[in-house]
Amino acid sequence: MFNFVVIISHFTYTKLKISKILQLKFRKLLIKFKLDDLHDLKFLYFLSFIAVLSKLFFYDFNTPIEFQINSSGPPLLGDIIYGFKFIIYLPIVIFFSKYLYKKKIHKSQSTSFIIYIIAMGIISISTNVRSILFDILTMSIMFSFLIFIFDEKSELLKKNILKFFIIIIFLFPSINFLENFSKNFVNERSSAKTNTPIENIYSFFNSENNFKNNNNKFSEKTFFYEEYYKHGLFNRINILLVNDNLIFAKNNLSKFQIDLVKQFQINQIISIAPQPIINIFLQDFNKSDYLKYSTASYIYGIIDNMYGVKSIGSVLIHLYIIFDIYVYLILIFIFIPSFIIFDSFYFPSEKKFSPYILIFFYTTSFGILNMLATSDISNVFTLILRSIPQTLLYIIFARYIFNLFVKKNI
Repeated sequence: MFNFVVIISHFTYTKLKISKILQLKFRKLLIKFKLDDLHDLKFLYFLSFIAVLSKLFFYDFNTPIEFQINSSGPPLLGDIIYGFKFIIYLPIVIFFSKYLYKKKIHKSQSTSFIIYIIAMGIISISTNVRSILFDILTMSIMFSFLIFIFDEKSELLKKNILKFFIIIIFLFPSINFLENFSKNFVNERSSAKTNTPIENIYSFFNSENNFKNNNNKFSEKTFFYEEYYKHGLFNRINILLVNDNLIFAKNNLSKFQIDLVKQFQINQIISIAPQPIINIFLQDFNKSDYLKYSTASYIYGIIDNMYGVKSIGSVLIHLYIIFDIYVYLILIFIFIPSFIIFDSFYFPSEKKFSPYILIFFYTTSFGILNMLATSDISNVFTLILRSIPQTLLYIIFARYIFNLFVKKNI
């Protein structure tokens, strides 16, 4: 039914005249602010350098991570730095620009990409966030897929057929390596917060890799055990039991309790804004009351107090719990504006994407392609109302600084 609603929404969107009108206006804005193409690779390197550097120094490497984390979210400066979340993946776009945008890539630029991977590896391991490295891998696969889609004459496939088969051959043996690498993050997670970032790096590479299955976070008498497969990668893509648990919870929630869930969601959406800005309008509002729990954990806690504070949820099932059968109508009003906005970043006459929409395609937490597979409703609002506009404003401001101070000296 959800897939059917996506199709109906997209069909309706293509037939609406206002869709084309709004898209043209958005595209003109993108061209005006040079967000439509790789106009200057030097600027993209400058932007990438700022993003990676800000991420690298977001944490103090000599202080335990738990002392650097505020339960109400980062301070205002940290919140601004966090806005570079998507820009840190821009070097991947640069690396594939030879095929996506017909830009020449020199050997020195390939070296820069290797340095980038090393820097991101340090960030990932030191903060115990495995998604950083896995997002780079996933986005690289996605861009490769796009390249072959737009290669109408299959010239690239013919030239690289040998490389393609070599990659396929080595892909299957690498799955076990990726599984062990991923489990090592989980194994280190219990001590990661109490360690300094440097201690996390040392501990990660000196781990004995004695991986064990995670303990069940739910009371077995109430909820279904979600660690269904022995192979961790399969568990990460298995959403059936997560949805079963949430639907089971829905059947045990009263109308009053559903209203509580609804209010919790509203407060999480309000928490998208930085705390100082929220306090201008709501002085007694504290983000920490709503950020320390996921919606799934909040729902599970109403039914049974045996739950984890960050249990994985499902945005579609959360909407279903709140709106019941009307969720399909709600989704139509979410999908159509999303199609208008996201399609504006594609230029059909030239068969190219804006390089900046590519970095919004996917991250583990949320992105355009997994917007409906994210864990919370607030993530959808964060992506559309804050992350994309905020990132584009950063890019425009960075271009102004680059042209004013940096470009003259290059």
